[in-house]
Amino acid sequence: MARIPCNGVELEYEWVGPPEGAPLLLVPGHEGQLIWWHEGLCEQLVAHGFRLLRYDNRDSGLSTH
Repeated sequence: MARIPCNGVELEYEWVGPPEGAPLLLVPGHEGQLIWWHEGLCEQLVAHGFRLLRYDNRDSGLSTH
């Protein structure tokens, strides 16, 4: 996992899947975390050729307040 600065906070994010895969952004609901996405779902999407980007919303998970 990694962090990126954004408007005074740092958002935790993670890429899953091969670099050449079609990018797919997984957007969690309010106060959602990247771990909200079930691993089985992520594995199936990667198996179908996607590269997933998932993240922790501001003030949740490992993202800062």
